[in-house]
Amino acid sequence: MCFKEIRNKSFHHLFNNASICDKCLQKYHPKFKQFIFEGINALSIYEYKDTIKEKLFAFKGCYDYELYSTFLNIYENELRIKYIGFYIVFVPSTKESNEARGFNHVKEMFKFLKLPELDLLRKEGNDKQAKSTYQERKKVGKHIVLASKIDLRNKKILLVDDVITTGATLKASINLIKSLNPLKIEILTMAKREFDYSKGGKNIDVIK
Repeated sequence: MCFKEIRNKSFHHLFNNASICDKCLQKYHPKFKQFIFEGINALSIYEYKDTIKEKLFAFKGCYDYELYSTFLNIYENELRIKYIGFYIVFVPSTKESNEARGFNHVKEMFKFLKLPELDLLRKEGNDKQAKSTYQERKKVGKHIVLASKIDLRNKKILLVDDVITTGATLKASINLIKSLNPLKIEILTMAKREFDYSKGGKNIDVIK
């Protein structure tokens, strides 16, 4: 991220595919926040603010593809161990957004997990959240639909996304996955946004 050679690698760097130095990693302010969402165990690595917000915008909005490995790869061994035996499901972006970027940003961010993928969800329409209000973002879940119906009774599902804001997209995704009777669901997001409700809960920072 700083374009400098990673010197004096830590023990952690040696055992992970790290493409970010310790100094740059500290700018991301890792938090590892565990919480319960819709009765499901969830984990977010960072709080969505400052450098994380800036670099995610560069990755998603400015198509700086090389940033994909700076967000989570430093924790690849820990996260692979934690989610052994899971199938990964990506919270979807629209086809138009993926085509404009030339890549699916969520898939690229989490591909280091090397989990078997299930293409279960699709996002219809081309609504943009970048300038949406808090109340408008809460309605985004209506655009999420099942792309395919698969019997999940013997499968553990890891639902992943870049940022959780209102949670509307995740909630819609969870309800659809639950209709397929999975053995278990867990959630992993790169970051979590904390809203300032004293200002009306408005958020104009996330591109989706």
